[in-house]
Amino acid sequence: MHEGRRIRLKRRFLEEGLDSFEDHQILELLLFYAIPCKDTNELAHVLIEKYGSLSKVFDADPNELTTTPGLGENSAVLLSLMPSLARIYFKDCWGSGPNLDSTAKAGEYILTLFAGRPYMMGS
Repeated sequence: MHEGRRIRLKRRFLEEGLDSFEDHQILELLLFYAIPCKDTNELAHVLIEKYGSLSKVFDADPNELTTTPGLGENSAVLLSLMPSLARIYFKDCWGSGPNLDSTAKAGEYILTLFAGRPYMMGS
């Protein structure tokens, strides 16, 4: 069932992007690069079930992630990089001097500065 799965998922991503992927498939594809010689489908399902969502997997403490059988330090670091990487990407997209000529643009810019950072509701 999983023979050729890596190739199929990579091709699918290259042809369609991630919009039609389920969360476990996104996680599986990402884990390919940290776990090169093992089926990552089951591990992706386990992580989504354990943490409840893709974003919660990415937000999990790397040390906690490594308590999941089959997930080592390299994989945990890769997953934990995602929120910060997204924030840096979005900040870079704005350039060095964003034109904040409306409250909507200012709000969008502020969101990029906080994307992927842990925060407490009501704080």
